[in-house]
Amino acid sequence: MRLRTLLGAVALGGLSLLPALLGSCGKTPEPPVPLSRWETPYFFTEILEPQTIRLASQTYEEGEPRLGGTKRYLILPIEGVYHSYFRTKERARFEELARKIGDLPSPRVYIHPIPGGRGSLSSGVASISLRAQTAYNSRYPAGVELAPIVRVEYFSYDYHFDKSIAPTVKMPQELGGYTRDLADPLQAMKYLSLWRWPRSSGANSLSLVRLHLTEAPTASPQTFRLTLRLTDGQVFTADLTADLMKD
Repeated sequence: MRLRTLLGAVALGGLSLLPALLGSCGKTPEPPVPLSRWETPYFFTEILEPQTIRLASQTYEEGEPRLGGTKRYLILPIEGVYHSYFRTKERARFEELARKIGDLPSPRVYIHPIPGGRGSLSSGVASISLRAQTAYNSRYPAGVELAPIVRVEYFSYDYHFDKSIAPTVKMPQELGGYTRDLADPLQAMKYLSLWRWPRSSGANSLSLVRLHLTEAPTASPQTFRLTLRLTDGQVFTADLTADLMKD
């Protein structure tokens, strides 16, 4: 610890401080340097217990690749109660939820750059269903599941817990980006990360996923119903009427 203090002071003050520091080596040792306030034995720093979801649409940002055949994509904002490890009143509930999702205390120390560095849901996602409430096009009339023409984009920390689930894109802080067809078995949805969509606006709700429809609609507007099922049995639904071909 003394060496850590010495090197830190040299780095901050320059070589001109070195003689004074060396001259103090015979004095009473200073107390140990305290751990960072953003260090925890848990991988996550906060966990969200979901209460409500919404379905909304967004336009593609300039330069952003279009993964679908429409001018807009769907997002799934989710709201609920956050429990943070770093808030004393919330820590007991956080630790209870952390055990529930398998984030157990580790002998190693996780260093977080900010107090809200890593967040996830209190339960994994079992399934996502998107239905056309009105006719979408000639192949998908009202009441039909749209999964065969939906591409889902999301971020999760599953790769940290299971190295067999390779992400489409590896990101910092052990976060992985995934892009899959909704009709395929969904993977890496146990530890979903909440992100702000669109990224240019920090005022929007946190969203779980982005849904891109690969075929264009022939009717305008379109009405959708999304059903979100979590692994703990919770079921959420949300409806939306929008025109995905509108800029």
